[in-house]
Amino acid sequence: MAATVGQWLQSLKKLEQFDFDDFFRKERLGKKEWLWKEGDPARALVFILSGAIRLSRESEFKGREIVTGIVTAGNLLGTANILDGGSQAVSAIALEESVLLMLDREHFARLLRDYPQAGMELLTLLVQAVSAQYDQIVTRLASIF
Repeated sequence: MAATVGQWLQSLKKLEQFDFDDFFRKERLGKKEWLWKEGDPARALVFILSGAIRLSRESEFKGREIVTGIVTAGNLLGTANILDGGSQAVSAIALEESVLLMLDREHFARLLRDYPQAGMELLTLLVQAVSAQYDQIVTRLASIF
C-alpha cells in the first residue's frame, strides 16, 4: 500500500542529498484567496499542508457555479495537469487560511529523473488522487439519476 501524502513528504526529507527547498515552494493563501481560476495555465502539483480549498466550475447559466469538491489538508490538487500542462478545469479558492507546497512541472520531472523511487511513489499518489476524484464524480452523477 502506498504512503499518504504526508508520509511521502516526510520520506523525501530523509533522502540523502535531497534539498527540499530546491524542489518545493511554500505558499500561503488567506480565506477567499484564489489559488487559480478555471482556464488558467496548469503549472504545479499542489500539496495541501493545512486549510481547505473549494473547487468549482462555471455552469452554463451566467454567474452560477457548480462546486465540484472541497480538498483538505493531506491531499493533492493539480494531479491531472501536472503531466500534460493543460489549463485548469476548475477554479480553486481557499475556504480558510491555507498552507500549500507547490511542485512545478520542471521540478516534478527532475524529481522523477533524479529520485526514481520517490517519483514512483509520487505517481502512485497521483493515481490514487485521480481515482478518488473519479469515484466522487461517479457517485454524484449516480445520485442525480
